[in-house]
Amino acid sequence: MAEGLGVTDRTVRAYVEELEQANFFTITKRYGIGEYAHNVYHLDYLSEDYFVIVPEFITENSITPHLKGLLLLMKTYCVKGTNYLQFSSKEALAKLLHIGKNTLPIYLQELEENGLIRFIDDTLHLPCQYFKLSIIDGIDNRMYETIYQYCLSKDSVPPYKDADTYDIGAITAHFDTPDDLLKTLETRCPKLPRKVSFAYLTETLLNKRIGTRVKPTYEITL
Repeated sequence: MAEGLGVTDRTVRAYVEELEQANFFTITKRYGIGEYAHNVYHLDYLSEDYFVIVPEFITENSITPHLKGLLLLMKTYCVKGTNYLQFSSKEALAKLLHIGKNTLPIYLQELEENGLIRFIDDTLHLPCQYFKLSIIDGIDNRMYETIYQYCLSKDSVPPYKDADTYDIGAITAHFDTPDDLLKTLETRCPKLPRKVSFAYLTETLLNKRIGTRVKPTYEITL
C-alpha cells in the first residue's frame, strides 16, 4: 500500500490507525494460502454526499501525495454534481482549506502549472479526467457532460445541474445524441457568458423558457 501511494510504511500505518479510529472503515484479517494473514478493509456504503475518483488518480506518479490530498480536499467543497468551487477571495480559500495564506499560492501555482486546476473568474475547477461528474452512463448525464466540457472550452462556468434537472430533461428530449447537442452548441453558442445557466441554454437552444428556479448558492461563507 505504501509503495502504491508513494509514501512510507510508517505514514500508511499512522493514517490507517487514525482512519480506523474515526470509523471510516473496519479491518479484518483473512488467512489464505501461505504463512501470513492479509488485511481486508471494509468501507461503509454511502448513498449520498460522496464523489468518485478514477483509479488512475491514485496511481499517477507525476502527482505528489500532498497535491493529491489537496485536490481531494478541494473536491469536497465543489458544488454538488460539478468539479468546481467558488470563493470570495484567496484568503477565504486558504482559511477553508486550513492552509496558510502565504503557502496556498505556492500550491495553487504548482497545481495550475501541471494542468490540475484552472481558474475562471472566482471559480476553481478540477480536472474531469480524475473526478467523474457521474458514474451512471445515462443519457441525461452524457448530455450534461457535453454541456459542461463545452462551457469549459469557452472559459465559462458550467451550469449547476441538480437545480435544473427538468431543463436537462428538455434538452435530452430535444436532441438525439450528445454529438447533435454539441453541433448545435457550436452553431448557436459560439460565445458564452462567463457563467452559464440552464435558463440561458434552454432559451438559446430550444427557443423557450421552462419554469422558474431558485439560484443555488455557490460561494464559500466563512
